[in-house]
Amino acid sequence: MKTRIFISKHPEDCVSLVQFCNQNNLELVAESLLNFESVLFEEASEYDIVFFSSIRSAQFYLINGAQKRNLLYACVGEETNIKLKKLGIECQFVGKEAGNPQKTAEEFKIWVKNKIVFFPKSNLSLGTFSSILPQNQVKSKVVYRTKLLSKKIPQCQIYIFTSPSNLDAFLSINEIEEISKLIVWGKSTEIRAQTIGLKITYVLKNASLMELINNLPDFLLT
Repeated sequence: MKTRIFISKHPEDCVSLVQFCNQNNLELVAESLLNFESVLFEEASEYDIVFFSSIRSAQFYLINGAQKRNLLYACVGEETNIKLKKLGIECQFVGKEAGNPQKTAEEFKIWVKNKIVFFPKSNLSLGTFSSILPQNQVKSKVVYRTKLLSKKIPQCQIYIFTSPSNLDAFLSINEIEEISKLIVWGKSTEIRAQTIGLKITYVLKNASLMELINNLPDFLLT
């Protein structure tokens, strides 16, 4: 019987993982458990930097007609940076360790200095980066709404969750068996899993598909 792996991403968002599973005779269930909808917002007045915590925050920021101006751009990590380049956005700050938002936020604070930062965000945003800055340097707006989807997922040997919201959506109608391995996408998802008493097999430090694929063989052998 094939080993079945679940990841809370759409197949088109994890092409390299799809290829890895095909090459290694693994069954992949790739399903995002979130839905997103645009929120009309009034853009904040003057600011110097836009920080994107995800590609979606950039997409909805741009969809709503954000004004073109001379700005600096920053993002949480390299995966988001790669996607932003496809939208024509060049980031001057890219987090080195996306899986550890607290550490990356400290580095971001040093880089920001006294500049004002605009945070386009989800209604479920944890606000890790904005909370570390003095409030007179922070402007933020909800630009999209995240909705949890209840989907029945077949039993898997390995579960990979990319966000706390995806984990919550999964657990609304599914369970993780004790014998299954649980891989989580960075500190925020780790904390959520620990809060509800789940046993974690591995935490992705850089929160990237490359890191996941490099480590997957170890979990398949145990």
